[in-house]
Amino acid sequence: MSRFMIVGLPRSGTTYLMSLLNSHGDVLCAGEQFNPHAIIDTSGPQRERADLVARDADPVGFLNDFYASRAGQAKAVGCKWMIGHHIEILNHIPTDPELRLIYVWRENKLAQTASLLKALKTRQWATRHADRVDDSPIDAGPFQVMQRAREAQIQDATFQSWLAQVPNPVLTCEYRAMFQPGFEEKLCDYLGVTFNPEMRSPLVKQGSSDILARFEKKKAVAAYFTQIGRADWLEPEL
Repeated sequence: MSRFMIVGLPRSGTTYLMSLLNSHGDVLCAGEQFNPHAIIDTSGPQRERADLVARDADPVGFLNDFYASRAGQAKAVGCKWMIGHHIEILNHIPTDPELRLIYVWRENKLAQTASLLKALKTRQWATRHADRVDDSPIDAGPFQVMQRAREAQIQDATFQSWLAQVPNPVLTCEYRAMFQPGFEEKLCDYLGVTFNPEMRSPLVKQGSSDILARFEKKKAVAAYFTQIGRADWLEPEL
């Protein structure tokens, strides 16, 4: 059994990747085991408060138990670790060099920020139903948006510097690459499982491909990002 962990920032495509992996019969990706508010587990029962306390008292032991308890369930088993989750896991990863990492990042920080602001407003982080997508524009000005975008840039740069130093295998995926031909084959090869041509994510895209259409203050956002040399972020991402 190969063990893996998806790492990245919110709204970078980690949930899409998780759902894509779970469409493969030999792969199990169990979700955010270290979410501060809950143990988000697609492969097990709902956890109680006592489970959260036990996890937070010994995060590394919890992680080891997670992998051990799923031995034999799939040929590749993993979960997600996100910015804001337990630092003990971040410190533990380099001590377990056989743990494979899949790092997801998003170059278009305007699209990523728009997605984050919408999710924070609606509390809908993913959906399989196109008729449930909230396409109302976001009421946020360009400086508020850019502050969030800069924070994500810095976090990604810090993450990339850390990943360059760990002994673990690392597969880096930019958001758009996950929708290109051949990505599924590359992913399966990395995890050591046979390619399944039927792999599909059931999730639907929640944001418009027209990035400006996501904002209420379209003219202000367009003018600002053009003036600071980031007009490329205004272009369709996919």
